[in-house]
Amino acid sequence: MHHFFAGYYLIHKESRDEYIKVMEELYGEEGEKIARDSLNGARKKPIWESDDEVFGFPFYEKTLRGALA
Repeated sequence: MHHFFAGYYLIHKESRDEYIKVMEELYGEEGEKIARDSLNGARKKPIWESDDEVFGFPFYEKTLRGALA
């Protein structure tokens, strides 16, 4: 789901700040740092392009809110 939400915030909403904010809400300081580093080129690959790392920051929590089944 991370790929979907990264596209949603960064492309559809055109909001880097909102993407960073949600990463921090979901994953704390580490999530915020990874989001910032991904966006400013401080990482070799952005988190959404790192198949191994993205599993640690799946973003599925946003899909579970309000789920009934």
